[in-house]
Amino acid sequence: MRPFALIPILLSAGALIMAFLCLFAGNKGFMDDFDLLTLNMSRVGSSLADSVLSGDTDILPTELTNLLNSLPANVQATIESISSTAADSFATRIGLEDFYSAHIMNDCYGKYLPGPVPNATVSADDIYRHLDGCSKIRANYWFDPRVFLQQSLDRANVTTITVDSLLDQIGFPASITSGLNVLRVAYHAMFACYIITIVLSFIMLLTSALYIFSNGSRITACITMIVSVMTFLASGAASGVATAVNVIGASVINEKGNQYGIEAHQGRKFLALTWGCTAILLVGLLYWFVDCCCGRSRKEKSVKY
Repeated sequence: MRPFALIPILLSAGALIMAFLCLFAGNKGFMDDFDLLTLNMSRVGSSLADSVLSGDTDILPTELTNLLNSLPANVQATIESISSTAADSFATRIGLEDFYSAHIMNDCYGKYLPGPVPNATVSADDIYRHLDGCSKIRANYWFDPRVFLQQSLDRANVTTITVDSLLDQIGFPASITSGLNVLRVAYHAMFACYIITIVLSFIMLLTSALYIFSNGSRITACITMIVSVMTFLASGAASGVATAVNVIGASVINEKGNQYGIEAHQGRKFLALTWGCTAILLVGLLYWFVDCCCGRSRKEKSVKY
């Protein structure tokens, strides 16, 4: 057996492994930074305090806001500092995490250490994500803010605040929730595409092995090429939907949530992984195309001579 004949098996195995990693990434200590997108809520408390003092919300009466604005600058700064600290304390007590990262079948949460914001002693490069935990993996998962905020309340044993009142208190825009709801169908379609990719990659691995050990059977080669085309299309669809969820989700959150201290970061590592899987399948498809077309011709000529 020629070493060159092992290429399709290696490509099929590589695609299968990468598709598995895309689907199951997102556990504590296992590819937890390969997320679709990350929701940064570390500045919610401070932004809430700033909005209250500047009169951008209706939490305080207008008269009281005007009174605060008429105070000397140094007094205002002191009040803002106290208010920001109190707001951050409130966020901590209700179990609100600094970040929530979305994966295919679950989400993870944690803190930014040593702090969420750079200062005189801590640079942006010194700040890193510390993962506290992840939700249970489930097939029908989608990134719903109401669900992970309810889980935060449950972890903090908070029973006096509902999810709806919490969303109101932290200033979480309803437009973000409604915008992410649109991605629910896309999330389920993406999950289905990854499952199909995994199944077809496994079949392609078996047919590739059968092709080698059957001394290059033409029927096996044709079957493998058909499976290769289907696998590539499924992986391409999964990667395309994942990219759409990544880009659209981050865009909606950043557009509606920046003024509330809420921002989203795209999961570039995950996109590199999923498109890498698709690229491997494309190489495998080209291999089978060349083998079925050019390879057949060469073999027929050699038989004639």
